Amino acid sequence: DPSTLKESLTSGTGFTPIGIYDDSNSNNRHYFAGEFDGQGFEIRNIYINSNQNYVGLFGYVSGAKIVNLGLTGNITSNTSGTTYAGGFVGYTGWNNPTTQIFDCYNKANISAKGSRAYAGGISADYYVKISYCYNERNVEAIAGSQSSYAYGIAKAQSTDNCYNIGNITSNGVTGAYAFGINDSNSVNCYNTGNIVAQSTDNKATAGVTSTASN
Repeated sequence: DPSTLKESLTSGTGFTPIGIYDDSNSNNRHYFAGEFDGQGFEIRNIYINSNQNYVGLFGYVSGAKIVNLGLTGNITSNTSGTTYAGGFVGYTGWNNPTTQIFDCYNKANISAKGSRAYAGGISADYYVKISYCYNERNVEAIAGSQSSYAYGIAKAQSTDNCYNIGNITSNGVTGAYAFGINDSNSVNCYNTGNIVAQSTDNKATAGVTSTASN
């Protein structure tokens, strides 16, 4: 029933991310490791309002390839623990094979709220390499007791030929970090969005990227 499907995807917790990482149950961890080619199409009005710790179009990936895809809508993770919310990727695990994201754009608002929070317009986690991608919407990370990390593109191994024009906000207790692009290596990138980091203990860092060329 199309009306039932529409209701389930646009109310309550909304869309269920592809791939799951359950902190409390090691048997309930399933990552996406294939190739997803959007062929230039756009997923419109994605809606996620979840108490899962790792959300995005893909909640958990390892060595995946995501290409030629656009995204609009709203993605929110609101938990009591550490949370990751990204447009395309929420979580990549620890020391997993690198995921590639190429020729994708995000026009969905991203919000991560937890004791510690990570948010990214393209990806919220580290084991990704991102090329020819951009973010146009607001990204916020709000940490209730620890640090917060917000990125226009991603917390990534590298980004190249990317840009951000969305507003990036990080609000934490023990530290707050906000970057328009990435906190790692960036090449041929630019940012025009507002970047704001605020922390209770005044350990706040805001910038376009930490290591850059061109």
